[in-house]
Amino acid sequence: MRLLALAAMLAALCSCATATRDVFGPYDQDKDGKLSLEEVSKAGTKKDKTFYEKRFQYYDRDRDGYLDRNEFDLWREVDKEGF
Repeated sequence: MRLLALAAMLAALCSCATATRDVFGPYDQDKDGKLSLEEVSKAGTKKDKTFYEKRFQYYDRDRDGYLDRNEFDLWREVDKEGF
């Protein structure tokens, strides 16, 4: 019974990760595995570039000038605005 519950949890986690990849992929126009400010602001629903600049700076935790999948996921989970 425990094994079945564990298998169900793993399946749910995998499907969630796949769904995140599907969301991330269309934004990643150059397919380099990270998002630039330009890619995010072009694909978002807001028109104000300042909105994206502020959010981008906040969620770019490692300050490399890009959002990786984890940073992008955090933005979508916590903020949900702009996408």
